[in-house]
Amino acid sequence: QLAIAAETGADIIVFPEDRISGLAVSDMKLYAEELPNLDDIVGKTIVPCTMAAAAATPVLQALSCMARKHGVAVIANMPDRDASTGKLYNTDVAFDTDGRLLMKYHKQHLFFERQFTPGATAPSHPPVFRTSFGVTFGMCTCYDILFVNPCHQTVLEHGATDLVFPTAWMNAGPLLYSTIIQQSFSAIMNVNVLAANAHLPLFGFTGSGIYGAGGNPLATYLSQDATGGRMLLAKLSSDRSASEAGPAFSLPPLPVTDVNVMATDVTSPLYNYTFVSAGATHSKSCQNGFCCSLEYSLTLRGDEHFALGAYDQLKTDQPVKFHMQACAVVKCAGPTLESCAGANPTATAESAFAHFEVSATFDVSVDKTRMYPVLMVSGGQLVDWTRGNVAFSNQPVSDANTSGHAWSLKVTTLTQVTAAGLWAHPVIRA
Repeated sequence: QLAIAAETGADIIVFPEDRISGLAVSDMKLYAEELPNLDDIVGKTIVPCTMAAAAATPVLQALSCMARKHGVAVIANMPDRDASTGKLYNTDVAFDTDGRLLMKYHKQHLFFERQFTPGATAPSHPPVFRTSFGVTFGMCTCYDILFVNPCHQTVLEHGATDLVFPTAWMNAGPLLYSTIIQQSFSAIMNVNVLAANAHLPLFGFTGSGIYGAGGNPLATYLSQDATGGRMLLAKLSSDRSASEAGPAFSLPPLPVTDVNVMATDVTSPLYNYTFVSAGATHSKSCQNGFCCSLEYSLTLRGDEHFALGAYDQLKTDQPVKFHMQACAVVKCAGPTLESCAGANPTATAESAFAHFEVSATFDVSVDKTRMYPVLMVSGGQLVDWTRGNVAFSNQPVSDANTSGHAWSLKVTTLTQVTAAGLWAHPVIRA
């Protein structure tokens, strides 16, 4: 894959999370290496490919040699074992085009990863690095993207113009699909995003993409085809002006023998749904006192049905604990409200909204909670947010009945929509 990327003139390649070790293996220690300390990496010149001592870390050395041989910066994910404590960390590593180790990052926000220890919330160096071709990248892993620290901080506080994002993301409807979240981060942070997801669609893992700043989906792949994945290529500009798509290359299927399905319940059945009717212009749905509103003009085509769902849940009964609020407009699987629980964002749709604005007042701290506007259309495709017909806004609200922030997602002329809305994670009271 790296050789193909080099032949096309690529400057950097990003590999998925957990693909060196495998997903959910029984003993991660077998795949872990004792990587150099962070303070010995940043600002130093460590080229494992040329160091005899690096033979003790053969995977790290091989990655360095691959980068050096092909002149391509390499981002990969592997287990790191702390020499003094024996603790294991889910770790991203970044190599420059000469094989120099630029950065390592320990994933902070683990998701059903019981063999790993969470990374430090305030490491000695933030997960940001600058390559020989002059681009400053932030780096974080999978579930991290939903938190201010570290993903958003790489942009807000440390000057990253691009984000590299190894992930093993298991999609969950209606809003938690990998490419939706990747695009949303690019849009709200106004940065380029290079996201590589494990492709194991039988288990829900699929969806990679390259996004120009502002949410421009230059190259994406979200497919249930289990015969193989894709390597995506795009030209990105750090000055936001000259990004363009490139070709996609087919890849062989990945082994699936080491995968355990990890069930989550942030899914359609837990939403409270209200139908969105073609003859009306307003719909409202509430759950636990949290209410979502939709102002719209809808032309239904074929036997299609839409609903507005509200979600307000505090989950404490599983290893990953969170409070999330969300508003979702979905194309239902059938004519009943119960069928809306089976909404699939990758389904096909033909209906059109001449006006679409979903809004809600979220009871959150705007400084600690991330808001994600999400939008997917027929066949799992994404809308280019940079074309000017998508607006995302918020304003503080404080009165006798409500305190929080009112957020809205407004789209003019939205056709073939299958899932759209807003969601907040984690909900941290102001």
